[in-house]
Amino acid sequence: MIINTEKLKDIIETEYSDIVEYLLLPDINELWVFLIDGSFLDINAPYRNWEKVKTFLKHLHNGTEENVIESHISDNPEEAVREFLDFIRGKILG
Repeated sequence: MIINTEKLKDIIETEYSDIVEYLLLPDINELWVFLIDGSFLDINAPYRNWEKVKTFLKHLHNGTEENVIESHISDNPEEAVREFLDFIRGKILG
């Protein structure tokens, strides 16, 4: 699956500038998002090593790289990034 990272980048920069410090596009199918609280999001095509997760390909790293859980976020990348960053905004800004 190819992710339109340019479209996601535009959404993040315009709608989430209050919680995003900066963005990088390291690869054609990857987007790194650095947040104002020092945390980091890596939006990419999922790795095969998380096939044990019921919702694979979708998954969430919950607190650590090794603690991977199910994700019921939208299958649409634009909607998914909004759902996730709205959740993050709530955590950062209260």
